[in-house]
Amino acid sequence: MDRLPDAVLLRVFRSLDDEKLLDIRRVCRRFKDLALHPSLWQQRTIGAHWWNDELSSVDFPRGRCRECAVLRLAPCARIWTVSLPRPTPQSQQLCASTRCAVTKVVLRVRRAGAPTAGHHAALLLRNQEALGRLRTLELDSFDSRLAARDAGELIATLMCASGLEQLTLWSFPSALRSLPVPYKDLPAAASLKLFRCDLTRASQAFCDSILATHAGTLEEAQLGFKAAPPTPATTAALLGAIPGLRVLFCYMMPGLEALAASASLVDLTLTVEVGQHFEARMRSAAALLRGAPQLRRVYLDYGPGTSAPADVDLVAAMAANERAPLRSLKLADRGKVDRWQFPQLPRLLAALPQLPQLQMLEVSWVPDEFLLALTPQTAPALRSLFVRSWAPCVHNYLHADAVQKCLAANPSLELYVFPCKPSSRVMLPKQCPRKRLCAACSLDCHQDFRKKDEAQDYKAMSEEEQRWRRWTSGHVLLPR
Repeated sequence: MDRLPDAVLLRVFRSLDDEKLLDIRRVCRRFKDLALHPSLWQQRTIGAHWWNDELSSVDFPRGRCRECAVLRLAPCARIWTVSLPRPTPQSQQLCASTRCAVTKVVLRVRRAGAPTAGHHAALLLRNQEALGRLRTLELDSFDSRLAARDAGELIATLMCASGLEQLTLWSFPSALRSLPVPYKDLPAAASLKLFRCDLTRASQAFCDSILATHAGTLEEAQLGFKAAPPTPATTAALLGAIPGLRVLFCYMMPGLEALAASASLVDLTLTVEVGQHFEARMRSAAALLRGAPQLRRVYLDYGPGTSAPADVDLVAAMAANERAPLRSLKLADRGKVDRWQFPQLPRLLAALPQLPQLQMLEVSWVPDEFLLALTPQTAPALRSLFVRSWAPCVHNYLHADAVQKCLAANPSLELYVFPCKPSSRVMLPKQCPRKRLCAACSLDCHQDFRKKDEAQDYKAMSEEEQRWRRWTSGHVLLPR
């Protein structure tokens, strides 16, 4: 054993779990040092998801002690999932003083009788920032009962954090709506590349300040919402001032025309919701789609009741943009309309010949008329079409007359179907069960297609293959 080089031992130790890796430190002095080698810990995860984390503090103290041991001894880790406040003062102090440098922190801040949970979260983040490895921060949730001053300290810490590359806030403390936090006076250097946060009245000042501070480095902004707030046009103006913004997810806010000249924006997801100044906001969004010169992927998510006059039609605006090399387009409608059709479909058919580079198209439920209208002349570059089916099974949908004619008229087209019952998320099978065969499944055909899919190694795929896998997730490719 003494003759084995360190590299061989490290390769063996890498297969051990956290508990066994810490236990072998007791074997000898050499193992004591090797077990804490950074290469053994830099890809490990500390803690668990918050629901298990809460259980472990009461019912599974062994898991809690193991986590504390890792925080005391390990030099580094990749992800730390932690819920605050902690069950004991000792573990609370350990979170703020550990020397284990983490790359990603997933944090859940609960009040749960502790009025200073936000303060302890701020101490934890400052400690990780000082250790120098923190690059990604995800705040899983804020307890809405957090006091304004306590939540404000945590938000102020986020504002002046240095070195962060990804920041995600899945919720925002509503108590900060009336808190006079001097966001603009906090020192911070641009470092963020990705920023996710729900855009609400409470988070408006925070989001605007983040966009302004990190404008020099931001590449992706995802500004979700729970209810479309009357956002001033300042947010869109700040987005338009980001020179390297490549990916944008947002609702149809005022002032989006500020991004029409963006030479970097290639991926746009726009949620279309009714509300105040709806037609004015539609015109702003149309100006963006009509002018952005580098758009390659667009996703338009229409909410209920979002039909608009022809002069503010977003699909027509995309078709009028002759400079944008649009390759992927997705249209979804969450409104309740007859046979799952929505008024954008006829406009889409009319616009397809003006999108000569469109290769991928995803539409929710489509009528037979839409499939029959697709030809190499109407969609010359289309190679992949994604639709949803209300058929009993995928095999039944394959035998539909419109589907067969569409595949015959478009020899280069791959048709993907997402098998899902209307008004539900119940996945439909490739074929019916033997006791309840539909007319198509009663036939002796498409045997290779009806076989069970073989599992694929996602990690072994290239980045482009992984992107395609995410796009086609849940969809079934129809054979010819």
